[in-house]
Amino acid sequence: MIVELVGGQDSLQRVSLLRSRGKVLIVGVQAGATVPLRMFDLMLVRGHLIGTTIRGRTHAEKALLADLVRTSVVPLLAQGRLRVPVDTTLSLDRYADGYARLAGPGKFGKVILTCG
Repeated sequence: MIVELVGGQDSLQRVSLLRSRGKVLIVGVQAGATVPLRMFDLMLVRGHLIGTTIRGRTHAEKALLADLVRTSVVPLLAQGRLRVPVDTTLSLDRYADGYARLAGPGKFGKVILTCG
Protein backbone atom coordinates (compact mmCIF):
# COMPACT_ATOMS: atom_id res chain seq x y z
CA MET A 1 0.00 0.00 0.00
CA ILE A 2 1.14 3.49 -0.83
CA VAL A 3 -0.30 6.24 1.39
CA GLU A 4 -0.31 9.58 -0.43
CA LEU A 5 -0.39 12.39 2.11
CA VAL A 6 0.17 15.54 0.06
CA GLY A 7 -0.81 14.94 -3.58
CA GLY A 8 0.89 17.07 -6.17
CA GLN A 9 2.21 16.60 -9.67
CA ASP A 10 4.40 13.54 -8.95
CA SER A 11 2.17 11.74 -6.46
CA LEU A 12 0.71 9.05 -8.70
CA GLN A 13 3.98 8.22 -10.46
CA ARG A 14 4.49 5.78 -7.58
CA VAL A 15 1.65 3.58 -8.89
CA SER A 16 4.34 1.71 -10.84
CA LEU A 17 5.83 0.60 -7.48
CA LEU A 18 2.70 -1.33 -6.46
CA ARG A 19 2.71 -5.08 -6.12
CA SER A 20 -0.11 -7.14 -7.60
CA ARG A 21 -3.47 -5.95 -6.25
CA GLY A 22 -1.76 -3.18 -4.31
CA LYS A 23 -3.55 -0.07 -3.15
CA VAL A 24 -2.88 3.66 -3.30
CA LEU A 25 -4.67 5.44 -0.45
CA ILE A 26 -5.04 9.18 -1.01
CA VAL A 27 -5.61 11.08 2.23
CA GLY A 28 -4.22 14.52 1.40
CA VAL A 29 -3.91 16.87 -1.56
CA GLN A 30 -2.25 19.99 -0.13
CA ALA A 31 0.33 20.06 -2.94
CA GLY A 32 -2.30 19.70 -5.64
CA ALA A 33 -5.49 17.76 -6.30
CA THR A 34 -5.12 17.33 -10.06
CA VAL A 35 -2.44 14.86 -11.12
CA PRO A 36 -1.55 12.82 -14.22
CA LEU A 37 -2.00 9.06 -13.92
CA ARG A 38 -0.70 6.35 -16.23
CA MET A 39 -3.78 4.18 -15.91
CA PHE A 40 -2.04 1.28 -17.64
CA ASP A 41 0.39 1.06 -14.67
CA LEU A 42 -2.61 0.65 -12.35
CA MET A 43 -4.20 -1.89 -14.67
CA LEU A 44 -1.02 -3.99 -14.99
CA VAL A 45 -0.95 -4.71 -11.26
CA ARG A 46 -4.75 -4.80 -10.89
CA GLY A 47 -4.25 -1.94 -8.45
CA HIS A 48 -6.80 -0.01 -6.47
CA LEU A 49 -6.99 3.77 -6.09
CA ILE A 50 -8.80 4.80 -2.90
CA GLY A 51 -9.61 8.30 -1.74
CA THR A 52 -10.67 9.26 1.76
CA THR A 53 -10.63 12.16 4.18
CA ILE A 54 -10.63 12.38 7.94
CA ARG A 55 -11.92 15.94 8.07
CA GLY A 56 -15.66 15.14 7.93
CA ARG A 57 -15.56 12.31 10.46
CA THR A 58 -16.89 12.39 14.00
CA HIS A 59 -14.58 12.57 17.01
CA ALA A 60 -15.40 8.92 17.75
CA GLU A 61 -14.40 7.86 14.22
CA LYS A 62 -11.17 9.86 14.45
CA ALA A 63 -10.37 8.25 17.81
CA LEU A 64 -10.99 4.79 16.33
CA LEU A 65 -8.68 5.56 13.39
CA ALA A 66 -5.95 6.82 15.74
CA ASP A 67 -6.27 3.63 17.79
CA LEU A 68 -6.06 1.47 14.65
CA VAL A 69 -2.89 3.26 13.58
CA ARG A 70 -1.42 2.79 17.07
CA THR A 71 -2.19 -0.93 17.19
CA SER A 72 -1.70 -1.87 13.51
CA VAL A 73 0.76 0.53 11.89
CA VAL A 74 3.13 1.58 14.68
CA PRO A 75 4.19 -2.02 15.46
CA LEU A 76 5.02 -2.59 11.77
CA LEU A 77 7.19 0.54 11.81
CA ALA A 78 8.92 -0.63 15.00
CA GLN A 79 9.61 -4.06 13.47
CA GLY A 80 10.99 -2.53 10.27
CA ARG A 81 8.30 -4.27 8.21
CA LEU A 82 6.88 -0.91 7.14
CA ARG A 83 9.19 1.85 6.00
CA VAL A 84 8.67 5.54 5.50
CA PRO A 85 10.79 6.78 2.59
CA VAL A 86 13.13 9.64 3.46
CA ASP A 87 14.16 11.96 0.64
CA THR A 88 16.43 14.36 2.52
CA THR A 89 17.77 14.85 6.05
CA LEU A 90 18.98 18.33 7.03
CA SER A 91 20.01 20.07 10.24
CA LEU A 92 17.41 22.43 11.68
CA ASP A 93 19.46 25.50 10.74
CA ARG A 94 18.94 24.49 7.07
CA TYR A 95 15.13 24.62 7.34
CA ALA A 96 14.93 26.98 4.33
CA ASP A 97 16.65 24.33 2.19
CA GLY A 98 14.12 21.81 3.50
CA TYR A 99 11.19 23.99 2.46
CA ALA A 100 12.78 24.47 -0.96
CA ARG A 101 13.13 20.70 -1.32
CA LEU A 102 9.47 20.23 -0.38
CA ALA A 103 8.42 22.76 -3.00
CA GLY A 104 10.70 21.40 -5.72
CA PRO A 105 9.92 18.66 -8.23
CA GLY A 106 10.91 15.02 -7.91
CA LYS A 107 10.82 14.65 -4.13
CA PHE A 108 10.17 11.07 -3.03
CA GLY A 109 9.75 10.70 0.70
CA LYS A 110 9.92 12.87 3.77
CA VAL A 111 12.19 15.83 4.35
CA ILE A 112 13.56 15.44 7.88
CA LEU A 113 14.98 18.27 10.02
CA THR A 114 17.30 17.17 12.83
CA CYS A 115 18.19 19.00 16.04
CA GLY A 116 21.73 18.97 17.39
